[in-house]
Amino acid sequence: MKIEAYSPTTLKEALEIKRAHGGEVTVIAGGTDLMVSMKLGTARPARIMDVTGIKELGTIGVRDGDLFIGACVTFSQLAENGLVAEKAAVLHVASLEIGARQIRNMATLGGNVATCGPAGDSIPALWVLDAQVVVAGPKKQRTVPVREFNPCYRTSVLGKDEIIVGFRIPPLRGSYAGAFYKVGPRKAQAISKVSLACLARVKGPKLEDVRLAAGSVAPTVVGLWKTAAFLRNKKPGSATIERARNLAMEEVAPIDDVRSTALYRKTVLGNLVARFLRQLAV
Repeated sequence: MKIEAYSPTTLKEALEIKRAHGGEVTVIAGGTDLMVSMKLGTARPARIMDVTGIKELGTIGVRDGDLFIGACVTFSQLAENGLVAEKAAVLHVASLEIGARQIRNMATLGGNVATCGPAGDSIPALWVLDAQVVVAGPKKQRTVPVREFNPCYRTSVLGKDEIIVGFRIPPLRGSYAGAFYKVGPRKAQAISKVSLACLARVKGPKLEDVRLAAGSVAPTVVGLWKTAAFLRNKKPGSATIERARNLAMEEVAPIDDVRSTALYRKTVLGNLVARFLRQLAV
């Protein structure tokens, strides 16, 4: 099958290519998902546009007080960047859990989010960091909260004529503790059975502004809203931890599939919430 390939060097050029073909152009950066899908025959793109040559999409920096991460930044770059470790530690940790080094050298943050998979490891981390997706269209740029970007399974709000430029992460105000957990059949090269990103502002013995986001337990990454609300202004004692564990299990309705069972996922999710809270109680 013949595939048309494009390699723009500016965002304007990339958007023009999209426009010229009515949006029917598959954007590619690392290609770690697309190449597998093409090999399996589940993806047959007629046109591919490699956007790694667009300088803006490969940068990390501070913009108007927010941390900006370009869509083409790889997970190896995220894992090795001091600014990310300082300002978005949960994402930094999650980056180390993506595949193996070879995958991290190629896979990009924008690609991981754009595929809209419920097991996308960066998405829970971006969710608790209150990140915004920066999207460019033919007329202007707009921002979409990560929490709203993927409304249903493998579907995004990205228009056919739009391209992900990067992500804005606002600064955390106050003293926060965070964690990222991934459970799979092995340490690397495994899709998550369950993942959990956690953030909590700690004030004295109590927790404030608790944020919990779970992957692989629903068609999309989901926030554990009830569990987080229960934990606010609570001390992480044994009774509180046990109640939070049970609430987390009740909030999700995972499925049985070839990778795991619903009961296993619910149980592990509850255990991960308890693990985070026990770390805060020390």
